[in-house]
Amino acid sequence: MLRPPNTILHLHFSGKILNAMVTMPNPEPDRIVTAAFQRYLGTTESLPLSSRLFEDLGIDSLGFVTILLELAEQLRLDLVAGDINLSDIQSLEDVVLLVRALPRIG
Repeated sequence: MLRPPNTILHLHFSGKILNAMVTMPNPEPDRIVTAAFQRYLGTTESLPLSSRLFEDLGIDSLGFVTILLELAEQLRLDLVAGDINLSDIQSLEDVVLLVRALPRIG
């Protein structure tokens, strides 16, 4: 199951520091992924996250890998550490979930 990244909050209470792990959705991957596909397609049109990569956007497999490598470089994603099955990624939302789930390098 793909999950958004966890955020550790440091709470101060009566002079003591308490740590709390909170899962918070991060809208940033949505924007970054959508922008990468817009650049590749040469458009500024809105791309719904439900857009299917191949059927709706006309992305071919080489284009998809190109965009994925660009995202990995931009966001410092560790593509090797992730157990990625590219055939499972069918929509922009799937790409966003993948970006959120992959570990970062460094």
